[in-house]
Amino acid sequence: MVWANNRGNRLSYKVHKLGNNVVTTIPLRALNINPGKTVRYTIKDNRVKVVKDVATSNIESTISETIEHYNELLTELVDL
Repeated sequence: MVWANNRGNRLSYKVHKLGNNVVTTIPLRALNINPGKTVRYTIKDNRVKVVKDVATSNIESTISETIEHYNELLTELVDL
């Protein structure tokens, strides 16, 4: 994972194996969040996007996730 710090220097961080998982540590300053806040991981096209989690009602998030999943499956079907 690579990003630039405040001075424009590019920083990279190693990926580590922890049990059956692969993990990396991202400094809070890189995400611009405070401890105790929640984040959401969006995985698309082999890329991971980390964003601040915004509280929504369960029905809204369920509908959103369902539509996103449907669109991904439809795209895969069309690509065949």
